[in-house]
Amino acid sequence: MSETRVGEPSKRRKVVTTIIGLIVAPIVICVSIVIGIIIFSMVTDRGMGTAYFGGNFTLLIGAVIYGGTFGLVPSVLVALPLHHYFVRKQWNSAVQHGALGVVAGVLSLIIFMAVMSAWMQGPSPFMYPGAYIGIAAIGIAGIPGGLAFWIIRRPDRDAPPIPDEVFA
Repeated sequence: MSETRVGEPSKRRKVVTTIIGLIVAPIVICVSIVIGIIIFSMVTDRGMGTAYFGGNFTLLIGAVIYGGTFGLVPSVLVALPLHHYFVRKQWNSAVQHGALGVVAGVLSLIIFMAVMSAWMQGPSPFMYPGAYIGIAAIGIAGIPGGLAFWIIRRPDRDAPPIPDEVFA
């Protein structure tokens, strides 16, 4: 029989909510970027969101599909280890997981750009100013992604780990 403290979620619930959070967070990041593009196009009156992409709704659906498809691998490879590190350090607040979203998003994009640069053997994407705009956009959009993960997973409700001295 496993020892579970009162009010502590089961291990199965932790795993399931972590998986769901890892799936939802990149979708939230992509949707946040699209909402930023739509707002930018409305403010600057460039019509980017409606004329070029065939409607804002289509753009949002594309962001959900793109985030769900291409966001899962970076989410597992970058965000999951960061989440485990945060839990070990007992950094379980919403603000800290918002920061986790920023770090995970920026790291994922930098790793992707470096791999693509090495694979394509062309000029480095870091040479272009647009790369830094993309990194900043991912960083800003990482905040709602990290918060979405935190809302689903809620690591602050986990009981603190039992110190090793108790079992000695």
